[in-house]
Amino acid sequence: MALAARRHRSHQRFSYLALTPEETRAINAAYQKEIHKDQSDLIPLDSQAFITIATGLLKSERYTALMVLTGRRPAEIFLSAKFSLPEKKLPFIFDGQLKTRHAPGTSFAPYPIPVLAAKARSGRSG
Repeated sequence: MALAARRHRSHQRFSYLALTPEETRAINAAYQKEIHKDQSDLIPLDSQAFITIATGLLKSERYTALMVLTGRRPAEIFLSAKFSLPEKKLPFIFDGQLKTRHAPGTSFAPYPIPVLAAKARSGRSG
């Protein structure tokens, strides 16, 4: 696909390299088609087996189990995560979020997070 040599309203130095609206639509359509293809070719997951394996890993020094059961990022698990159990039977309290994207209303204060396995929720490892 050749870039259209045309003047752009902004008159910026490289504005002549701007894609035409038709080229932009074609690129976006191809991108959406590729995403649909990738998302249509998913591997089935036995969620109970997945959780059972992760729960078994709680006994080891592999922190993968915490990533699986809590959905936290690897960097959070390895660098900043602090989990605590509340007095009531609620999910873990998580402290150590690394990314908030500075969205309005976000903070770095600890907050409850859901956990996939009862063993992890109870704080037991076996």
